[in-house]
Amino acid sequence: MSANLIKELKNKGEDFEFYPTTREILEAMYWDLVGKKYDESNYRANGKSFNILDVGAGQCKLLSVFEEIANEQPLLGEYHYPEINGAEYYESCKLKKVISLEEYGRRYKIELDKDGSVLEENIHLNQLMIMLKNAKIEDVDLTSLDELYSTHSATTNREILLSQIEKYEIPKNCRSERERYANRIFIKKYMAIEKSQILIDQMPKNVFVVGTDFQENQLIDKNADIVFSNPPYSEYSLWAERIIKEANAKLIYLVIPKRWGKQGNIAAAIKARRATVSIVGDFDFLQSEDRKARAKVSLVKIDLTGKAVENRRGYKVKSDEIRVDPFDLWFNETFKINAKKEEEYDYQIREQKAKNHKEKVENALVNGNDLVSSLVEVYNQELNALVSNYQKLGELDADLLKELNVNIESLLKAFKEKISGLKNLYWQEIFNNLDAITSRLTSRTRESLLNTLTSNTNIDFTTGNIRSVVIWVIKNAESYFNSQMLEVYDDFTTGDGINLYKSNANFNNDTWRYCRSDKKTMGKYALDYRIVCHGYRSEYEWRNENSLSDSQQQYVRDIVIIAKNLGFTIDGYYHEMALKEKHHLTFNPKRETPYKVGTKTLNGKIEEVYCQSHLPNENGEDTMEKDGVIYVYRDDQDSSWFQYKIDGRYINHENIRIEGTDTFTTVRGHGNGNVHFQFNQEFIKKFNLEVGRIRGWIKTPQEAANEFDISIEEANAYWNTSFKVLPSALSNLLPYKKEEVKEATTIVIANELAQEEVSLNIKDAANVALYDEDVKECFLNGTLF
Repeated sequence: MSANLIKELKNKGEDFEFYPTTREILEAMYWDLVGKKYDESNYRANGKSFNILDVGAGQCKLLSVFEEIANEQPLLGEYHYPEINGAEYYESCKLKKVISLEEYGRRYKIELDKDGSVLEENIHLNQLMIMLKNAKIEDVDLTSLDELYSTHSATTNREILLSQIEKYEIPKNCRSERERYANRIFIKKYMAIEKSQILIDQMPKNVFVVGTDFQENQLIDKNADIVFSNPPYSEYSLWAERIIKEANAKLIYLVIPKRWGKQGNIAAAIKARRATVSIVGDFDFLQSEDRKARAKVSLVKIDLTGKAVENRRGYKVKSDEIRVDPFDLWFNETFKINAKKEEEYDYQIREQKAKNHKEKVENALVNGNDLVSSLVEVYNQELNALVSNYQKLGELDADLLKELNVNIESLLKAFKEKISGLKNLYWQEIFNNLDAITSRLTSRTRESLLNTLTSNTNIDFTTGNIRSVVIWVIKNAESYFNSQMLEVYDDFTTGDGINLYKSNANFNNDTWRYCRSDKKTMGKYALDYRIVCHGYRSEYEWRNENSLSDSQQQYVRDIVIIAKNLGFTIDGYYHEMALKEKHHLTFNPKRETPYKVGTKTLNGKIEEVYCQSHLPNENGEDTMEKDGVIYVYRDDQDSSWFQYKIDGRYINHENIRIEGTDTFTTVRGHGNGNVHFQFNQEFIKKFNLEVGRIRGWIKTPQEAANEFDISIEEANAYWNTSFKVLPSALSNLLPYKKEEVKEATTIVIANELAQEEVSLNIKDAANVALYDEDVKECFLNGTLF
């Protein structure tokens, strides 16, 4: 951490008495988790994977250091060569004679010379081959092996032995990929709680911020394998106590002052969790690479596992389950209910009716300032009411609770489910307002993003956390857009419609037409504007012979999304398409000038052009023809528009699509599951160029012009034109109450180079009351990240 960053934190009031964990401490933690360093002599060893929650994460140094250490560890060999029994002994012996083959040729009776003494032994081929390192087989007496192997065999024992020696391979065990990564730690999910917005903005994109203020967040429902914290020293005792009591994890690592053992509250918390404690090491910050200090600290490891469970034989054994559930501990401390305890059983709670919830949200928006603050206020009201109700249960007479057959375990489970359901309900309201992003995702990508978001609804529902989640969505949106573009590109990569790059002359296109696995080896290629995608039709869809199957239509839906993200506006939404018919998907052009007679459209050739006018004609009559346009004046009109006569029909200007130039693609589906596409060439050029850029096949517009036979002007115009969500879109994704929407300012968050602009009617970000002055400045300057 640079001195400038520390100075900036101080100036912004975000220097919360922290000292970044040194690499020395993190290395000690890393190897404590690995257990020991493995080498080629170890066979059964695996890399380890963890979900980590970092409380007071700073810049997430733990994540970066763990990744650095892991990447420094060399892979173990593909094979493990086990030690041969007695290898050292047989290296000092000389093989003199092979007397016979034993155990059907699996062992050998031999004579050997050991320090001048001739001994007889029964050995394996591995041991025999060790002795042959110091002797030639031609010098070994094999005369006893000249007899036939058996009465039914034409092969002698000598021939069998020589064949085994010729084919011999050193014994080896194949290591799996996971076993080769034995010294590496993989972080599956990295969650962070951090109060400083400056540090949050500098976190890597793959960090999921699950809380901003430790005092406002609970850890009980944030499941992880490991909880790590280097807390502020003036508050380390309270932080440690809370983390130990609330951590929903197997291990806790704390960087706290060496005097921590004198704190009775920490000892009591450890006892309450029935945990075991060990000191990984003692350290200081005198030589810290980030911020020097005289503090003496210990890396304390708290193991929460070891719950007694019953094995198959009925014996109680220790498991890797946590001994005391943190929610149970919190519940028992919060609610002093004296009721009998019974075995836990399933207790399902009815979800709150959607109608009641909708009314609460709508009423809050009417009375509140914005969606976020209104939802947080209503959520806190419901949560406080829920806690209050359970606290009141503690005031009831214990005998009455017993008579009603109420037990603590049932109340605890019900309460946990109510809190989880309440959070999920309100987070869903936030996710529903991210459609400016989700509408630009294919169904598979949209499902992936929403699954990631909804799987983290255990995050506390606070204004700071909501903002962090939306920031995460904005930061990761581009990677989702890019990955889905590559996914769809691969779906459209079939044996029909492939053009190899000029620089890729080493691949024979004919060899892979129906072998999709060759995509990885074919090198750099581009899609042709004519493509045949291979789909399928289920038994049910075979009966519906008139329409494309869902898998066939999925190709259409996906490519429309990609076109939209590349700046094209596609007309309408296409639900059902008839088989064997040509369907035109067209652009929505914005043209002011009328088309001329004779122009070919998708409806036919234009026969006459009309202008229905609200202005009097120059000739003073109701109709007038000028420059091929028939002007029709009507005094009851308040505007003018163009019409065209085609095959006896009159079609308005905005509904006309010119044949060729206005066509995005033609689609024809067939009964065998295939779908034939013929794309607009401008689109396919953009598509090929963007995929080539993302995959690193082309580095500059000039390379694109060379590979694709397009002009440098086209290459520059198409370069990096994928849709992006800008940082300034943060507040735009969280709209204001309905009364204020009508007068709101339109803010564009679409790609600057795209033909289409996506606008959301909401308040200007600088006027959002939810955020403080520093954050407003970030919005205005576009420096959110």
